[in-house]
Amino acid sequence: MRRNRKPLIAEMNLTNLIDVTFALLIIFMITAPLLTQGVKVELPKLNAASIETINTISIHVLKDRTVYIENDSQKQRVPLARFKEDFAAVYASSPEKAVVVNADKQIPYGIVMQIIGALKATGVEKLGFLTDPAESDDAIQSLKL
Repeated sequence: MRRNRKPLIAEMNLTNLIDVTFALLIIFMITAPLLTQGVKVELPKLNAASIETINTISIHVLKDRTVYIENDSQKQRVPLARFKEDFAAVYASSPEKAVVVNADKQIPYGIVMQIIGALKATGVEKLGFLTDPAESDDAIQSLKL
């Protein structure tokens, strides 16, 4: 007696593979925004040309007047009173780099000027400031005296 067998199907079932791929995609989409690290600073808004911030030393000044020096993705918190000495040590290792100041818009002008004075006293020649783009020309008009 012959048994009535169905022929073997030589096709690969991709349904499970697609399900796993979509599950991984969803996991990565949810976790990717959580991986961004940094210091939250509310920047002033201004229309200006964009600068390259890849090979720079960044100075972050937060609302609570906390100062961070970032060089090669290494952030160190420094007290404002010791900023000049700590920055000089960092800048001595890479004096060819530009320095970018990233100060919150609510920081008093005097504190930012203290930091700029310390940068200039250290010998910084390439200095830039980070800002957010202005929404309209009205924001720029309000800055003009």
